[in-house]
Amino acid sequence: MDVPKDQITALLDHELYNSAQILGSFLVSSATVSLETSPQLKAENQILLGDALFREREFRRAIHTYKQALHYYKIIPKQSSATSRSSLSNRSSSPNSFNISAINENEVKFKIASCHATLNETRAALVEMEGIPSKARTLQMSLLMAKLYRSSKHTRLAITCYKECLRHCPFVIEAIVALAELGVAAKDVISLFSQLHLIISILLAGFSAMLRPSAVLLQMIIEVVWSSLENSCNVFQIIYTYYLKSQGLKP
Repeated sequence: MDVPKDQITALLDHELYNSAQILGSFLVSSATVSLETSPQLKAENQILLGDALFREREFRRAIHTYKQALHYYKIIPKQSSATSRSSLSNRSSSPNSFNISAINENEVKFKIASCHATLNETRAALVEMEGIPSKARTLQMSLLMAKLYRSSKHTRLAITCYKECLRHCPFVIEAIVALAELGVAAKDVISLFSQLHLIISILLAGFSAMLRPSAVLLQMIIEVVWSSLENSCNVFQIIYTYYLKSQGLKP
């Protein structure tokens, strides 16, 4: 069954999701009735089908399929499971990533949570996300958790997750916007950035404020600028100085 599995991966890569779903259903059915198919292969097949269903926006079926994958994952022999986890460093946790060479339980939970979130089932999505250890969460996972906590009015937890997003990447502007809207003090946001990252983020956040006017965000930007730029040095001067230094020139 290796050839059909390779083919469904190719279909997913080429965004031919309907064909991938049909082939995936055949692949899963064939593997289910075969006593020789290993639990790991069954789990991988289920994930491939789940990804096709996700992209076809059949979220209910995708949830069921991903959960079937987790069922098979749990009965994989420990040695095989450990080998799978050791080769996951290059995997994406996005449901849009289809190159599956191994199984990561946390990524599958994230995909299930993404389905629930799309269906506005916040509580169910949080149950899945809270089952992922904090140290194992990717940027995408932290951002989804922040949005889910905010949606369910758990403001403090949402703030913590948004801050974690900025520790992953200082240019997640939607996290900066969300922190401003949640009333986080400018000094708390400043502490998350290096000087250069702070300046760039200010500019990007300012651009975001122009696209989507927000008095709260603009107020934060003003506070950040006044708090971080000393001796009347403005944003342009700092960026210009950095540019000159990067070119080996004297400021």
